[in-house]
Amino acid sequence: MSMEQKIIGSGILFLLTIVAGFWLSNAGKPYNTAIFTVHKLIALTAVILTGIVILNLQKSVRLEIGIILLITTAILSVLALFVSGALLSAGSIPYSAGKIIHIIALITAVVSIGMTIYLMLKRK
Repeated sequence: MSMEQKIIGSGILFLLTIVAGFWLSNAGKPYNTAIFTVHKLIALTAVILTGIVILNLQKSVRLEIGIILLITTAILSVLALFVSGALLSAGSIPYSAGKIIHIIALITAVVSIGMTIYLMLKRK
């Protein structure tokens, strides 16, 4: 699989994760187990593939502080997504607060991952 295919695949998986998240949210509480499982598995696959892409790209790029900060932001954002998702599903956090955290973490993750890949490809 070429680097371009991995990047496109990663992007498609992130979009599918978002679509499944909207579907899950609109299905109401309690969360539908099948939709929730699909959402989690697609998200996990997207994160793993994106990690592989960034790991492969960093082999041919000198990591500067900006890229390191973006990677760190991406990792923290993805962790926030998984934690807030788990708390939302368990009902351990007020829904409105959890949803806001989840949305902010999503936007931060998409922007930081996108910028990381763009800058690494630009310097390759």
